[in-house]
Formats: sequence, C-alpha cells, structure tokens
Amino acid sequence: MNVLLVFLAVYLMVNFNKKIVQSDTNLFIGGMASGFLAGIAGTGGAIRGITLSAFLLPKDIFIATSALIDLGVDFSRAIVYISHGYFDRQFLFLIPFLIGISIIGSFVGKQILKVTSEKVFRYIVLGVIVLTATFQIWRYFYIQ
Repeated sequence: MNVLLVFLAVYLMVNFNKKIVQSDTNLFIGGMASGFLAGIAGTGGAIRGITLSAFLLPKDIFIATSALIDLGVDFSRAIVYISHGYFDRQFLFLIPFLIGISIIGSFVGKQILKVTSEKVFRYIVLGVIVLTATFQIWRYFYIQ
C-alpha cells in the first residue's frame, strides 16, 4: 500500500499540471478508494490527500474538504469507541485541552497558508505523503 502511495505522489509531483477531471465518477472512485483503504489499512487520509491533490483543488477548498471528511470520520469513530468502552472516563478532562489545541493549530495553519502559494502547498502535501509512506516501508523492513 505504501509503495502505491509513494508511486502516486511522485507521479503527481512529476506531472504537476496534470489534473484529474472532476467528474462524479472520479469523485466516487476516489471516495470509495479512500473509505475502503481507511477501513482495511488505515490509510484513508493519504489516499484522500492524493485524490484531492490530483483534482488540483485550491488550497482553501482542499483543506476545508479534508477537514470536513475528517470530522465525520472522527465523530463516527468516537461514537464507536465510546459505545464499546474503548474510551476511559478518566480521560474526559483532556477533551477541552484537545479542543483548544485544535483551535490554536487551525489559527497557525491559516497564518501559514496565507503566505504559501498553491504550488508550494501541493508539493508539501505530496512530499509529506512520500516521506510518511517511505518511513512506513522502511519501518516494515527494518524495525519489527
């Protein structure tokens, strides 16, 4: 899976101006691949990043779309964790701090985006995917 992520991200970096047509079919396939792989291998965010990057979305729309999808995924995950007893009540006090950290992180991210061009943003997204997937490949073979 990680090899595929590296291949796709490098392909999009090399073919920077190629764009996948924003058709219902392509959106459906990208969403299905992201959801399926998130359920099977936990790599939905990486596939979503590749898919959104391939559509050449403006950085604001890219982030808003990804954040909204993450919110839905995390909310449903939280319901499952709580309903199955995976979340200890002793950690409830952390929730306000985590909300605060997320607000601060959003503010800092917004400031960084103001000075980052679309091109640099896209390279950062694809670069992070390449680095993360490469690290996972290395970890699989050398750290067990």
